[in-house]
Amino acid sequence: MIHKYKMVYHSQGIAYTIRRHRRARHLRLTVTRAAEVVLTVPRGVNQAVANDFLQHHIPWVQKKIAVAQTHQPLLGRLLGKHEVRHYQTEARALIAKTVHQLNKHYSFHVGKITIRNQSSRWGSCSKKGNLNFNFRLLFLEEKLLHYVVVHELCHLKELNHSGRFWQLVTETIPDYKERRQALRKIHW
Repeated sequence: MIHKYKMVYHSQGIAYTIRRHRRARHLRLTVTRAAEVVLTVPRGVNQAVANDFLQHHIPWVQKKIAVAQTHQPLLGRLLGKHEVRHYQTEARALIAKTVHQLNKHYSFHVGKITIRNQSSRWGSCSKKGNLNFNFRLLFLEEKLLHYVVVHELCHLKELNHSGRFWQLVTETIPDYKERRQALRKIHW
């Protein structure tokens, strides 16, 4: 069970919210994609200890805030429902075309393709062979879009991340490791 204080605290110019969590065993800092700082605190830890913990991690927090703010204009700004629908429509056309192009090599049976407004995934593949993609792929450079599509296509054959899976990915994206690393650096 989470108890979130409504009060926002400030330390060295950083605003942060404290969440007390009864199952938490350690203090934990998180910087959200919206550059909000959240300090999760186990029950029984007092405010002074929590503040000291934050003080110790100020450089890390500042770096994470800078990264979040850098990516916000691209992917992180809040969109209205109409904007999201508009981008989902655009993404549906682009991604369906890309799936068709890249699947020429594999010839996998593709079920339904769905474009979603996901909060933490670029794509996913269901056991039924349906592919789900985040509309934010629309904003990525083409080589990263291709990596995500190929990654999900290969899950149609291997629903895991085994050596066989990565061998399938390598057939069309030999530099997949670099692309995967680049993708991990993007936040929205």
